[in-house]
Amino acid sequence: MSDPLHSVAIVGVYNTRQHRDLGRTTREVLNEAALGAIADAGLTVGDVDAIVSTSGHELIFDLGLGSAEIVAGRHDLEPTSTAC
Repeated sequence: MSDPLHSVAIVGVYNTRQHRDLGRTTREVLNEAALGAIADAGLTVGDVDAIVSTSGHELIFDLGLGSAEIVAGRHDLEPTSTAC
């Protein structure tokens, strides 16, 4: 089987506000980043078919991506890395 990360393209990016105390949870900031990157790519949440993240289950639940595939647990991913 080929590595699923070899056929990935980054088509949208998003920067969240950076501050020591945003008054928001990490999960909320992660959801904002994912939604911002999806919008920047000109896509909708319905266009997402896979999540590469150590927080994939939370993103799938929070964004309503019931059928999205999770590619996670890779030793080369940083703990907070996420791609949609």
